[in-house]
Amino acid sequence: MGYSIFSSEIYCLYNFELFIHFHRIRKMLEIYTDGSSLDNPGPSGWACYMEENDIGWILSGGVVHSTNNRMELQAVLEAIQFTTQTHLMFYTDSKITMNCAKGIWKRKANTDLWEIYDKVSIEKNIEFTWVKAHNGNPLNELVDSFARNEAQIIKDKDKNKNIVS
Repeated sequence: MGYSIFSSEIYCLYNFELFIHFHRIRKMLEIYTDGSSLDNPGPSGWACYMEENDIGWILSGGVVHSTNNRMELQAVLEAIQFTTQTHLMFYTDSKITMNCAKGIWKRKANTDLWEIYDKVSIEKNIEFTWVKAHNGNPLNELVDSFARNEAQIIKDKDKNKNIVS
């Protein structure tokens, strides 16, 4: 009788450990993304934030001429390609990016980037959540700030290039 109770306790402990292990594997990596274009189209930037293993990562970049929608999608692509995690939850203030990624809306623009998205997302479980822009969400505000800053850096570099000494 004592043996069956003991083995039952081990079985319960083993199942609990499997549950914890499965939960850790299934936990979605939360990623905040944003894109910015100062003149839309014009100098543009993108940014994303994620936290893995208690380390916060901010990735950002920019281009001389693009649109805010293209930069929103670029931020998503950069995050997917940066992380090795397979369960990703994106928080975006772009309904276009979210609904096109989910297949709700037809992809009419930036088809080159959507082709890349389709390739890099094959082995991933990706979900999207819409967040209202400029509404006090600290991480959305953070990536917005970085994306706008990248666009401003590009604009300032381009402006300084035209100055003759």
